[in-house]
Amino acid sequence: MFGRKIIAELSEIGENLVRSPLTPAQGASAICRGKAIYEELHPETKGGDRRGLARQGSANEKSAFAESTPDAIGESRRSLEITAARGEALGDDLGAVTGTSLDKGVELGALAKMPKDELRDRSSQYKSFHRLQGLIMLKLTKHQPRSSRYGLRC
Repeated sequence: MFGRKIIAELSEIGENLVRSPLTPAQGASAICRGKAIYEELHPETKGGDRRGLARQGSANEKSAFAESTPDAIGESRRSLEITAARGEALGDDLGAVTGTSLDKGVELGALAKMPKDELRDRSSQYKSFHRLQGLIMLKLTKHQPRSSRYGLRC
């Protein structure tokens, strides 16, 4: 028997996917976690081709995550499958690209196809670069007194 916490987490993920404007990386992370919880609650839905089983007459009554979720969150089944695959492939590295220029579906797809060791190297390099870029922008945008045309400081 599963606790209320895991069911509440699945509900919260679903609500966030519907109501909150998430970045592609945040969406992939949420969908990946939602899929993991769903498959934990319904282990009979893990993997395999449910349509093939249905044709043979041996399918379960429970549908797979990709079949039951798209209508609830307003996405197509294929879009959900792609997003979940990106989330599974990138795992913890999604946090490194969230909110950066790599936080786009196309970029996440390319990163998901990279070998894990190369992805980790690039992820740490990108984090360092992005942190440095943020510090530079912070220094550039700090308010500095400037002269007016009358020689007064503003």
